[in-house]
Amino acid sequence: MVKIKKTFTLGLVSLLLSAGSVFAQDPMEWESQTISLKVAFRQGKRQIDRSYMNNSANIYNFTSTLQGYLYDSNIEVESVDIIGGASIEGSAELNEDLSNNRAARMVEILREYASVPQNKGHVNSRGVNWEDVIEMVESDYGVPSREEVLNILRNTPEASRKAALQKLDGTRPYMYMYEHIFPYVRTGKMTVTFRLVPK
Repeated sequence: MVKIKKTFTLGLVSLLLSAGSVFAQDPMEWESQTISLKVAFRQGKRQIDRSYMNNSANIYNFTSTLQGYLYDSNIEVESVDIIGGASIEGSAELNEDLSNNRAARMVEILREYASVPQNKGHVNSRGVNWEDVIEMVESDYGVPSREEVLNILRNTPEASRKAALQKLDGTRPYMYMYEHIFPYVRTGKMTVTFRLVPK
């Protein structure tokens, strides 16, 4: 999903093409702009399947918006943050490998369109994407034994969390999460921040 903060909407590309530059607006009102992409991966997979979930549309929207910024000589890339993540089912070694490869696929998407100095790029392979698991459980009141699940996620050491979840309430919470949460944390994420070219 493309997210553009502050001034612009998804009409940015047409605005750039029609006006030639973001400075069709008052440059004093222009602040740093951020666009982001989230790609979902199939279970156990390292390659992007554009037919899976909303990947095709999300990648198209992101790259179209990215090109709109890159075509404007008044703007430059300030930073790129990339994160690869896995769900909790596999071994620690497998999840680390999956997250590394998923982050690498996001780098490949970026390199199709932009050359970013190494000191502006940050790549983080999380292994298990616990942060998103916790966030989704917090917002999903349908999770069985939700408070107990959250207690495990927040207070149990990472190495012991999966086993604790599998033992809870006859595996009901774990099986619910397997179906409704885990598919959405097998992801690659990329955030690109732009700024005005210093004069």
